[in-house]
Amino acid sequence: MHELDWHADYLFQQISIRALPAYHYSKRDIFTRNRRLWASFAVCLPNKKIYFSGDTAYGSLFLDIGRDYGPFDYALLSVGSYEPRELMSTGHLRPEEAVHIGQELRAKKLVGMHWGAIRLSDEAPFEPPERFYASAIQAGFLPDCIWLMRIGETRTI
Repeated sequence: MHELDWHADYLFQQISIRALPAYHYSKRDIFTRNRRLWASFAVCLPNKKIYFSGDTAYGSLFLDIGRDYGPFDYALLSVGSYEPRELMSTGHLRPEEAVHIGQELRAKKLVGMHWGAIRLSDEAPFEPPERFYASAIQAGFLPDCIWLMRIGETRTI
């Protein structure tokens, strides 16, 4: 196990894993809050750059990440668990916000994740991928650059 601070990286063979900021609260017990970092990750292989959002809300840091570490070949973006907004907005994205982050990261392909496995919030189970796809098309991404995988599906990158 390797613990990383934001912007620190770990090199394993030819793979670099860099911890990057994310917008989400942390809570280890009922008495402490926001004493640990919540992270997203940039995974850099010799011929590919991948961004993994983990859970995050939207904020200005994604332009910085795109500028400093992008462009990315793939952006894996959380698109679910966003309703009710007043409860979920501090740690989760609406599908449209995920697409906007993909643009700010200068990602070539968007991968919608974090939906459909666990009923965590109030939106309909299959609403997130539908909204994500529609928003990505509207933003100018080509259909083959928008990955909405079936539950359990894998793809080679």
